[in-house]
Amino acid sequence: MPVHRRCGMFPRSKPECEKAQAHNISRCCNAIRGLKIICLVLPLLFSSSCAQEMMNQKRVDPQEATAAWGNRSSMRALPAHTVPAKESIMDQMGGPHATLWQARSPAEEILPPDKIDESNLPDIPATLNDSHNLLETVQRGQNRFQIWCTPCHGQLGNGNGEVARRGYYYPASFHTPRLRAKSLGYFFEVITQGKKHMPAYRFMIPPDDRWAIAVYLRALQFSQHAPESMLTETDLNQLKTKP
Repeated sequence: MPVHRRCGMFPRSKPECEKAQAHNISRCCNAIRGLKIICLVLPLLFSSSCAQEMMNQKRVDPQEATAAWGNRSSMRALPAHTVPAKESIMDQMGGPHATLWQARSPAEEILPPDKIDESNLPDIPATLNDSHNLLETVQRGQNRFQIWCTPCHGQLGNGNGEVARRGYYYPASFHTPRLRAKSLGYFFEVITQGKKHMPAYRFMIPPDDRWAIAVYLRALQFSQHAPESMLTETDLNQLKTKP
């Protein structure tokens, strides 16, 4: 019988050598197949310890009964002397107008045009007119205007403030015929409620200061568009002598 000396450590015949090689290949294939099964089964074993606790939280739905309380009600009674909060924190920045601070599209596309009823807006309240010195009111309004309004509206009220010049929307100039014809009550309401890109300031500026700003706006409008008939002779001479 011919001997094949290259198969294993001992001389073997060629058929025996081929049979041994086939057996070894079969053992390797079985080992690989077993590893595959182990790799598939192990993740399943570990996954059984994973719970969806964040997804399936212990909670009660609205109006659902619960065993946590004696009356089985999930809705707790309000403590004694509890009062409702009338305004939210967003109202301090103007309610829905607060969302317009960073808006990059025209305000009319986000909010409907504001409708301020101007039929019964006073030019200046009688109580404010009677209890305040007009000059002091104008000076107070100028001070508040420079604090709250100048950043957007500019010192002259022409809408060329530093905020607008750095990328925000340019507000309307107070010196247009449309705004010169508005009553002081209109400006008071706009400061109070906000309009378009301007937030409401009713929680940040007291009512007296809002009226003072409105009074100063009228003085500011007059300074930029004063009729010649209302100027004194001295004022006219000063204007004529200016280069």
